[in-house]
Amino acid sequence: MGDGQLRGARAGVREEHVELGVDTRRGVGVAEPAQLQLKLGSQELRLLLTAADFLHTTVGAIGLSSLAALLYRHTQQSALSIEVLEMMRDGAQPEPPASALEFALSDDSTLQALLEQARCQPEGGQVQRTSNVAFVVAADADVRTLTELEPWASGRYELVAGVHQTPHELTLSLTYDARLFRAERARAWLEQYALLVSQLAASPGTCVLQPALLTATARTL
Repeated sequence: MGDGQLRGARAGVREEHVELGVDTRRGVGVAEPAQLQLKLGSQELRLLLTAADFLHTTVGAIGLSSLAALLYRHTQQSALSIEVLEMMRDGAQPEPPASALEFALSDDSTLQALLEQARCQPEGGQVQRTSNVAFVVAADADVRTLTELEPWASGRYELVAGVHQTPHELTLSLTYDARLFRAERARAWLEQYALLVSQLAASPGTCVLQPALLTATARTL
């Protein structure tokens, strides 16, 4: 599945909310986007490229499905919706998402099963869904521009995870509303995301609950 295929329906709109468990009450006014980045080395990139080739998918699709797995582990929501964005190569604003992709999760879910769910979602439908969580594929674009996404101004997004691939490394990013989450929590999420992406790619048939995600940052929360 190409990153361009990670799109859903184009019709009327229904909001789907992921219960993230904010650290503070929602503030007034515009959102305050802040961003953290974590670079994975060439070894992790080779692992993901090998997994993508084996699973007939893309690194971006693995990143999206791993984000769904991480959200399930934190929220225990069995139904999750994630908007999918694609950055332009010159770092310009991405096109508006066609719709949020829906994932059905359980304790037995695997990376392979989540990839299949994303692959099988229809490109047309009766209801367009939006979410407070988004995923972005940043192909040769500056990931920092995620903080400039227009939806931040409306306060719709609370969390946006990004995958930025170059020939030699992979950068994971987490852009979050600083009015709602402490930097320590965002850092823990990003570190756990990196662990989950690598571990699920190494063993795509493993259930999403199996990888250990107790990072040093997570222990302090």
